Amino acid sequence: MYYILAGHGTVSVDGETHEVSEGSAVFIPGDAPHYARNTGSGVMRLLYVFAVDSFAEVEYEFPAADGSFGPLPA
Repeated sequence: MYYILAGHGTVSVDGETHEVSEGSAVFIPGDAPHYARNTGSGVMRLLYVFAVDSFAEVEYEFPAADGSFGPLPA
């Protein structure tokens, strides 16, 4: 989940983009490609919440140049 603490931007989840601002919360389903983008003139601050018991359980995947997602190379 993203919770926007300050600023304005967009959050894209599984190809669907949402406008966000201070106080917005966006649920992100497991394994859904997602990202946040600052579209305002100031800093966008967000709180990112993981639904796991430990940070070691978090697996990051980043978009490739073609926009597809996959595991971060070793």
